Amino acid sequence: LILVIQASLFPFLARFLSVYHKVGPLSYLVGKGINLFGIKSTVLNGTLYIQTAQESFPFITSLESLGFFLWFNFFVGALIVFFFSSGKRVTFTGIISFLLIGFGYMILRLITLIVVYSELGNMAIFWSPFSIFISFVPLVLLLSLYYSLNDLSIDFTPFRKFRIGWTRLMIVFLVMAFVFFTWGGMIYSEPGEKKQGRILIDEFHSSWESTLREMDKEWYGQISTYNYYSMAEWFKQYFQVEQNENQELTPELLENYDVLMLKCPTSLYSENEVESIVNFVENGGGLFLIGDHTNVFGMNFYLNQVAMKFGLEFNNDATHVLSTGLWSIFKPSRIAAHPVMQHVERFNYLTSCSLNAPLTAEMVMLASGLQAIPGTYSTKAFFRESQPKLDMKYGFLLQTAAVRHGKGRVLAFTDSTCFSNYCVFMDGYPRFLLSTIDYLNRVNRRNGLNLVFFLLALVSLVSLVIISARDNRVMVSILAVSIGGLTCGATASIFSHINRTNYPLPQPHSDFTRVCFVQEMSGAKISSRPTPRWKRSERIKRFNTFFIWTQRIDLYPSVEKSLDDAIRKGDAIVIINPTDPFETDRIKDISSYVKNGGTVLVMDSFINVESTANRLLADFGMRIDRETDKYHKIREKNIEKERGNETADDVDSDAGSLSAQEHVIGNAVSPSLSIAGGERKFISGDNTASIAVVQRGAGKLVVAVDSYMFSDHVMGHSFTVPDEELRQVYNTQYFIFEEIIFGGK
Repeated sequence: LILVIQASLFPFLARFLSVYHKVGPLSYLVGKGINLFGIKSTVLNGTLYIQTAQESFPFITSLESLGFFLWFNFFVGALIVFFFSSGKRVTFTGIISFLLIGFGYMILRLITLIVVYSELGNMAIFWSPFSIFISFVPLVLLLSLYYSLNDLSIDFTPFRKFRIGWTRLMIVFLVMAFVFFTWGGMIYSEPGEKKQGRILIDEFHSSWESTLREMDKEWYGQISTYNYYSMAEWFKQYFQVEQNENQELTPELLENYDVLMLKCPTSLYSENEVESIVNFVENGGGLFLIGDHTNVFGMNFYLNQVAMKFGLEFNNDATHVLSTGLWSIFKPSRIAAHPVMQHVERFNYLTSCSLNAPLTAEMVMLASGLQAIPGTYSTKAFFRESQPKLDMKYGFLLQTAAVRHGKGRVLAFTDSTCFSNYCVFMDGYPRFLLSTIDYLNRVNRRNGLNLVFFLLALVSLVSLVIISARDNRVMVSILAVSIGGLTCGATASIFSHINRTNYPLPQPHSDFTRVCFVQEMSGAKISSRPTPRWKRSERIKRFNTFFIWTQRIDLYPSVEKSLDDAIRKGDAIVIINPTDPFETDRIKDISSYVKNGGTVLVMDSFINVESTANRLLADFGMRIDRETDKYHKIREKNIEKERGNETADDVDSDAGSLSAQEHVIGNAVSPSLSIAGGERKFISGDNTASIAVVQRGAGKLVVAVDSYMFSDHVMGHSFTVPDEELRQVYNTQYFIFEEIIFGGK
């Protein structure tokens, strides 16, 4: 019973802890305590500054460092124990004494942890499960001495003559009503009335992540992929999109649009502009705010001019996983996801900041187990160079939030990097963006409906307490838990289904060419998470740049988990280095897809020793042959070179290295695979086919080797500026897509 009630309160506790962290006034009390141990400290603006023999460090007294989360669950359990105790005095005095003991213990516990940290220097003692468990054991022992459980008694006699009367039927009804209205208040998102989908992207206040210059086959380097051009072009397939390049945001300008995007601002908004934006939202406009970590380039400062008008605030920090320091991944709940996240399986952050938001805000992405490290203005990207300090927040942190204001809506997002050209079509970002615009592109009709749900839940609870007071406590508790548990699962599913029905994923209003990269049977990896340069084996498996470069020729790539999804969505399907077996049904699906006009590109490599490509190709009268003799000859030459038995000129003249230059299709010694069957489209220097095509019905199957030349290890990072040799590789990719796959279409 205790565990069920604690679990039911968890969502509310998580929301509370994400909003309230710092408990500044208690820093003075904690400081006095550690002074007794000979440790010097002072308090400034609620932050405790501690001086030890080794270092000086700031410390934030927070609900997390106090152990409030665990203590609160202790308190809930204690209330239930008191409820079943036969002594009336225990119920009243027990709660008061428990609160006093708990408060005093949390303070003493924190003082002890700070003293231990000053000696060990290990910050993990404040949040590791083991240290938290050990640090609360004394409280358990203390409570066991102070409270006697002799008065705790549970009478199961009423169950021997169980009857359902009007009172118990009323109890069942009120429990169901309480659960239903509580879930409704938490989950239900009033759909409002859809607007025309006219988006205005503000470029006038931003010099970062521009949408204005096209990413084409001639412009390379960091800025070519570190911008929002692809996102803006993709939005145009679903909505009406325009950019504001040279004028202030006035009511006259904004009245022509439904959604305003303020992304990465690098200059101030005037007071008149802020007022215009607020009025725009009040009158039914949608506002999409995109910030980033540590107030880099001042963008969070500028955004907060607007965000704080709606109770939102971008913090000047950087979030990472608390236990590892790595980038965080958000996986939404399947039955209680916000409408913006209900179509997203996982969202990979690339370093966000945290958000402050009112309790009434919609917690779009509320994560646990994170740390938020304050930024600094002394470094280029405003990241701290030193190790994290105890002035950081940790625990439950809000990364994305939404509020309803008047007839309009506002959504604040905290990691601008995610929508850059080099990753916008990966890791959950496309669906998030579409769902965000769909959520904002609506006029509110009944803003207070969730509050009405909560009020009805409160009325149901009060009525339940009054009516059940005449019945047996155990009986009422068992009924409440049983009926409540069944109702909880059903109600959550009902409201989740309603939200999915009201917020379907937007569909494009124009035709565009989509290339789907299948992950189900592929040995290749495509992800926004970079691979370290020194991990050569991983870089060989990565095809990020190959994936991104399709955007340079006006294609729209996607990473599809399954072949079925790719067949359903794609104008072309790419399978790289297949390793999973092609079952008969899969081959039939691919064959049918090709007959109906689709194109399948199969790329394989000599490095892919577990290749299953020929199982599929056999159905099209093709196969990939391995030229092992040639490969071993090259390998022997390289070994001799390493031993110093041949000069570099000798090896190069014999074309014996496996560099980027040697893997350009058509080179005299590569690829190390050749294709038999089909129409040869590209012939290597030794008269073997490196690209071949089979036409079937209205579509075609394209086979290309060696795929290694298109891996990140050869093509480089998406920021790479190519030399002439590398341009040959890039141009080969463009040739495959423009001339072979989509030529004539």
